[in-house]
Order: sequence, then structure tokens, then C-alpha cells
Amino acid sequence: MKINQLPLEVVANILSSLESLTELTEAILACRHFYAAFLENPHIPGTIVYSTFDNGEVLPLAVAALRTGKLGTRFVHSDEVLRFVDDLRVPRHLDRELRSMRLHELYDLHDLTDAVTEAAFDWANLAWHNYEEDHNCDFGLSLAEAARFCRVLYRTEIFLRVFRVDDALDEDAKGRVELEGQLWLLKSFCMFEIEQIACAHDYMESRIVFASRFILAHDIEAGAMHIDYLTLGENPLRQKWITRGCVWLAKLIRLKKDVAARRDLLAKSLDGEDAHLYGALWRLKELYRGPNSKLKLCPKQPRQVIDNDPGPPSAFDYAHANTDIDLTVDIGPNGETPDYPILVTFAHDDSGLREQAYVMWDLSRIKDWDLFHEMEIVPSASRAAPEPGWYTQMRRSWAARRKLYEQGERGTWRLERPWSDVSALDEAVASEELWYTMSAFEGRH
Repeated sequence: MKINQLPLEVVANILSSLESLTELTEAILACRHFYAAFLENPHIPGTIVYSTFDNGEVLPLAVAALRTGKLGTRFVHSDEVLRFVDDLRVPRHLDRELRSMRLHELYDLHDLTDAVTEAAFDWANLAWHNYEEDHNCDFGLSLAEAARFCRVLYRTEIFLRVFRVDDALDEDAKGRVELEGQLWLLKSFCMFEIEQIACAHDYMESRIVFASRFILAHDIEAGAMHIDYLTLGENPLRQKWITRGCVWLAKLIRLKKDVAARRDLLAKSLDGEDAHLYGALWRLKELYRGPNSKLKLCPKQPRQVIDNDPGPPSAFDYAHANTDIDLTVDIGPNGETPDYPILVTFAHDDSGLREQAYVMWDLSRIKDWDLFHEMEIVPSASRAAPEPGWYTQMRRSWAARRKLYEQGERGTWRLERPWSDVSALDEAVASEELWYTMSAFEGRH
């Protein structure tokens, strides 16, 4: 019997056994009978993904990140997101979700998983080389560490996709979305898991800083608009870029040696929605010690035991062992302290620790490399933090570029133009760009 005479059900079974979406696409383009079987059985692509995905542990999170549009676009309740993500950890629910996805959605899933995997290894490499000089050697992630870096990035991606707001919304609406995002974090994760997401935020921010600071420091129009390219954290433009997520970030990373293409990508991404992950993480303390503390948020142990390695919680406990009181909490008239635990995540003076991804490593690596000692000597500020005097120089550069803009000039401000006395900042940013394009974080800064 010729293949085009086989029943469509048999052909569908054959197509479902293919090893990739690429093979499926080639098959349905090569034979009309295959295409007819595909049309009658739209679950085939999902079946292929479910049976061939390399890391089944993070597949539910990848699907959850991609399918957050099913939850609606405004005022998504934290409990809805919690249930949606939890349901996908049940194999039959995950299989059903994948079978309902169109081929183009599964290709989007493929792009997302590629971007997250690329970012995970880039993040781990950058974090490892932020330790002392003797750590600058080739290293390989354990399977548990690789899954952990990916898992945290997917959790971050879910937040960025669900709890984003448009500038057109009023402040009350924006506050409601931010509150639901914070509640999702506190209901879903324990302290060290929230700190892992904070580390992911700082990684994404540092990547964007080093990819954009030279451009923003020399673009005439950016100077005329007084775009702040130094401030970390509470920086609206950079938070919008972080909201673009891992797929966008992967594009930016790949353009490390193409300044013009990098500039175009950044310019096209100036507008859009903003999840403001920094604000949500920073203001968790206010929410945690308020009336909502009665909800027993943020358990001491993970709500779901996915990662059995004691390295991350041990590192978190060691780093915060001396944090016995939150000075921002009002003490009672008789010296009594509140009857709820202290939330110590995302502290400003821990950015040096988060830069080293201190809550991401296996306990065996922590012991082998004495990373507990590293936590005691790590600088309080990250390498992306600006020098104190740079802000004055940035304002002077704004004035210089504003004058050029009013004279009708556009494009890149050239180094040979006189900048008064802003050369120290310009030299630092220029050397940073040279290091970024030449090494791409392959060595220490």
C-alpha cells in the first residue's frame, strides 16, 4: 500500500512519532496526505514537544510563561496564576495544554526555551566570573544547577508577562496589578526562591546596562531627552527593557558587536508595557509586614519540593544569619517585636551577592570553592553600579548634547568633540563598551 493510501489515523500516529517540529513541518510540506492528517489532528505538534522536550522538569514553567495570555490581559488575580502554573505540573494537564497549542505557538515555545537556556548559561558564566580571580577557570554546571538557572528565569518570565501594565492605566489600576504580582511572589515562593528571582532581575539589568550605556551616553537625541543611563533599579526605561523578557534579551546579547543594530533594537523598545519587577521586589517588605502578613505568606520552606539540593537555602541562611531585626518595623512601646518573620530579600547592600548568584549554586560547589567565605568579603555594590561623581558628569553631557540637538545634529556624539570636563565618565563608559564587545563577559571586568 502506498503511503498516500494509508488511513489518516495511521499517518497521524507516524507524524506524532517524529523527533522535532522541523521534521513535522518538512513532512506536511512534502506530502498533501501528511498535511491532511495534520489538519485533522492538530494535537500532533504538542505530542511531539511533550515526548521530545529535553528538560521535562522546566517544561510546565515554559508552557506557563507562553500561555499566560489565557489568564486575560488586565487585573489578573494572583490565585489564578498560582493555580494555572500548579495545574501544568500535572502531566495530563500539561499534555492537554500542549495538544491545544497551534504550530506557531509551539515554535514560539521553542524560541522561548532557546532564549532561556542561552540566558541561563550566560548568567551562570557571568556570575561565576564575578568571584575572586582564582575562580576564572572553565567550569561546567551540574544538571541540577542548569535546571535551577532555567527554572528561575521561567518564573521571572511568568511575572514579566502577567503583571505588566500600560502607561495609559491610572495609578490605582497600576497599584492593583503590582499588588497582585507581589502576592503571587509571596504565595508561590519562600524567601530564598524570591531572592533567586531578585538575582535574575539583577542579571538582566546588568546585561542591559552593559549593552546600552555606551549608546545612551553618546546618542545626541538621548542626551537631549535627559535619558538616565546610570541609575540602577528605579529606572523606568531600563525596567521596560527588562519587561521585554528573555527572548528580547537574547537578541540584545547576540548583537554585542553590532552597535548600530543594538541601538535600533533599544530604540524600538522604548515604549510598551512595564512589569516594574524592581518595584515589586523592593516593596515586598512593606506588604509582608502589613495586614497581609496574616495570610502566612512566603513560607520558610519551598511550597513544592522541586530542587532537593541544600545549597541555595544554606547560602541564603548563611548570608542573612545576622539579620535578627528589621529596623524599618515599628517596635512596640515595651520593646516587643512583631510576631511575624522578617523578609530580608532584595536588600540594596546585597547587590554584590546577587551579582554572584549566591543562591543558585549546589552545596558541593559552595563547599569545594569555599563560597561561604566569598559571601563575607563580597563588595556591597555590583560592578554595574555607577561611581558617585558620574551623575554630575552625565548632566553636563546632557547639556552638551542638548545644544547639539538644538543645532539640528542627530546620531552619535563623537569622542573628538569637547565635553568640558566629562572625560572621566566618557573614558569609563568607552572602556566598558570595549570590554563588553571584545570579551562578552568571558572574563572579569
